Amino acid sequence: FKLEEQTIRDFTDYDMGSRLWLDKLAKMLENNQTEGLNDTYFPTLDPTDPNRLTTEEQEVIDDLVSQFVTNRKLKRLLGYLFSTGKTFSIYNDILNIHALVPSTKDGDFDEFLGRSGKNLLNFIQATIERVGNNYMEGKPQDHRDQALFFYLWCGPKSPFFGKHAMKTFERYFLIDKSTHVERSLYWQQNLEQPQFKAKLLSEFGVQRVVYGHTPIDYLKGKHMAGDDGVAINVDGGFAAAYYNRGHSLVQTPHQLYGIILPTPDEIKEAERKLESAPLDIELIDEFLHPMKVKDSQEGKMLQKERNQLMKKITRLEAETTN
Repeated sequence: FKLEEQTIRDFTDYDMGSRLWLDKLAKMLENNQTEGLNDTYFPTLDPTDPNRLTTEEQEVIDDLVSQFVTNRKLKRLLGYLFSTGKTFSIYNDILNIHALVPSTKDGDFDEFLGRSGKNLLNFIQATIERVGNNYMEGKPQDHRDQALFFYLWCGPKSPFFGKHAMKTFERYFLIDKSTHVERSLYWQQNLEQPQFKAKLLSEFGVQRVVYGHTPIDYLKGKHMAGDDGVAINVDGGFAAAYYNRGHSLVQTPHQLYGIILPTPDEIKEAERKLESAPLDIELIDEFLHPMKVKDSQEGKMLQKERNQLMKKITRLEAETTN
């Protein structure tokens, strides 16, 4: 929390002042106003400078940093992540994003650091690539880039988060559970508005959007896609808090459909009974004309390469004739 609050204070344009709890905590302890706390023992908290690390804390941080930048196995794994991972990707006219494109209550793209929509995601991707290159080459990082990584984890306008705040401090130390609530922002409700969906598809030049981060509760009648099949929720579902039930998306020449995967308990039960694990299928779209290889993104790339080769062959033939 100390390092987080240092970053929030250094970067006021992140607008995360509501997350500055340590000064409040120090005053609560000093004034003996501790009835709302579930713990009152904070031996490493300096009342005069709550964000300052103790010598021992700084040693722990220094050791963690050293391990992070020198561990070869970790560097190999992160190298793969930095080289292949994308903030968003487009494949077969489908936008794939982890969670969302930041948006406002009024259905506009939300602005962060002077950017919004596709421009914001491209800016974030460029920052991630720069950090990845510096990490792999052992170069020092820009403090602003490091701070952005913190914001991407828990900032309200992060395309990877989607809530107004991450309430870890409140869950750890405050008794009142109403303070623990993390309110989702406007992405999901905007996806129910035709105007926003049209704006989103136009911004990225696609026909559909696939997003995840928070899975739907299938057992309560929720569906992966809306009636028009434009916005599709596909999430791994690897958390008990989110139903332990992941999704997959399958596209064939004739259909686009979702698969609601079984939970780990359902898989174990099926294995015990020597039965197949239960799968639920959600039909999202059927194609009047079967999709062919030439219609796919790879097919279009092959056609482009073919056209370039044909032009080259025609030019060489003309040069030979002359």
